[in-house]
Amino acid sequence: MRDRKKLLDLEPGGRDSNPILVTTAAVIEPKAHSVRCPRCDEAFAIESHDAEVGEHGRLRRVNLECRHCGTTRPLWFRVVAPS
Repeated sequence: MRDRKKLLDLEPGGRDSNPILVTTAAVIEPKAHSVRCPRCDEAFAIESHDAEVGEHGRLRRVNLECRHCGTTRPLWFRVVAPS
């Protein structure tokens, strides 16, 4: 389980230094709902969705909690202008 969590942290969205890039905030929650728990492979529930400004710029943090086992994790997003 610990190895799966470490792998998720390395994927886009796992850390604030590597957010998932989206073109509109409207897709953030649907994308967050598609993430599965690394412990039990169940769906996460969104606990909060906040805008933050920090050393990595303006980001959105979605705090997730597994409905089944209670595992929690943040998921990070950056809204960028479409190119």
